[in-house]
Amino acid sequence: MFPLALRDQADWPQLLRHAAEQLRRVPDKGVGYLPLRANPEFRAQLPLPAVALNYLGVYQSDTDAWQALPIAPGRPSAADNPSAELISLHGGVFDGRLTLRQIGRLRAELNDRLLALLQDNLLALAEHAEVSHEHA
Repeated sequence: MFPLALRDQADWPQLLRHAAEQLRRVPDKGVGYLPLRANPEFRAQLPLPAVALNYLGVYQSDTDAWQALPIAPGRPSAADNPSAELISLHGGVFDGRLTLRQIGRLRAELNDRLLALLQDNLLALAEHAEVSHEHA
């Protein structure tokens, strides 16, 4: 995990370019941030974000290699150990399908609304990419 601030932009290509540029600038792909943050000497200088995205990669069930199950397991933590983040999205691409789950501290109705808006925007982005690709 590494904190990264992305700017919201109405222009999809510009949004994607900016996000890709920001991600390329993350030192060592973010490896080492949490262990360093665990050190009390650095903790105050390295705050945790209110929003987290944990992308787990791409998994195909038809491969011989070990694969994670494309289903959400039970609770990620005990009820008395809530997520530190307000929004904490975890997911990956399983058999060609993006799967996300939100385990942050949002109330259920806000969580459902967030995921619906996220789905709408991801579908709009995919449609834009498809149309752009057809005209390229």
